[in-house]
Amino acid sequence: MKKSLIALAALAAVTAASAQSSVTISGALQAGFQQHLSSTTTNYVGFGSTTTPSVALTKGQTRGLNVMDANINFAVVEDLGGGLAAYGNTNIERSANFRAAYVSYADTNLGLRGGFGQLQYSNTRSSDTFAAIASGAISLPDGLYDDSGITARVAMDALTYTTPDLMPGLKVSIAYIEPLDGDTTVANQTVTAATGRPNGTSQYVIGTSYTNGPLTAMATYKAKPSAMIAGTTAATSQIGKANIELAALYNAGVAVIGIGYDAASLDGATKIAATGALVQSDRAAYGMSATIPMGAMSLGLEYWKRGAATDTKAGATYALSKRTSLTAAMGLKDFPKLNNSTNVTSSSQYRMSVKHTF
Repeated sequence: MKKSLIALAALAAVTAASAQSSVTISGALQAGFQQHLSSTTTNYVGFGSTTTPSVALTKGQTRGLNVMDANINFAVVEDLGGGLAAYGNTNIERSANFRAAYVSYADTNLGLRGGFGQLQYSNTRSSDTFAAIASGAISLPDGLYDDSGITARVAMDALTYTTPDLMPGLKVSIAYIEPLDGDTTVANQTVTAATGRPNGTSQYVIGTSYTNGPLTAMATYKAKPSAMIAGTTAATSQIGKANIELAALYNAGVAVIGIGYDAASLDGATKIAATGALVQSDRAAYGMSATIPMGAMSLGLEYWKRGAATDTKAGATYALSKRTSLTAAMGLKDFPKLNNSTNVTSSSQYRMSVKHTF
């Protein structure tokens, strides 16, 4: 009897220890028909570049059936006791839209959370606060960060501390950012005309979010980078500067309304957007969105503008179940025209797909 009790106690101890750690595997698969332009050529000079595209843009240059999303995310959580937990996640995805494409790793996070708040390391990509208002009902090939002329993103490493609630619904975070992908001593991470970011470049970012009933408001202050950032070239004499980003979402019942603002992040003697030739980061950007729930269907609208560039989108998602949905969306991007007179000044995109999450 005594041996049986000891065996049961040992089993209970093992079970309790096992329950302290968990691993979750999730992901998404999406396929359908779409038209987009980003994988071929564009009709504006890209972020941080001063080279005019050599090929004139043709509407509908890339169109057809395609796998749009195929990714797997691994997340781990371990209960360390005393209200403290360690957590992490990493995401892998297909790196190109054709058979036999290799798989690449995407974002990775590792952190600790507890009564003190949350401390997290991230290897990820930069983001803009005003992008948080984007409608989840819209699925398109080219998003706000893809060939939009509105904004762009770069790989980066971040160490972020987020407070617990300072008051109900209010949190503040402070992050140390290195706009380089991993080790800054790697040879290919030195400054080039393409990256415009030398080793040792860093930036501090302070963010806050407040949720009260139907309202969610966000604000971010990005300090001036310690050195040149993307978009800086000798030809344009542009330097990074501190900027403010704002976003708000309000659930009005019949619709969730979003508004966003992104101040200029570049300044200098030569305004790079004077001719509309570049992604106009020396101009402020604005965004508006609406997501309208209609039972199993959700409708979405978005409008973005920075300088002369605009991006307009509309779409719908129909939920067949909690994990499977049908999507349909279209968008129009209007870019500043380049000196090349054969370039068009707008491009359209659309997507019809089925998406399954697991």
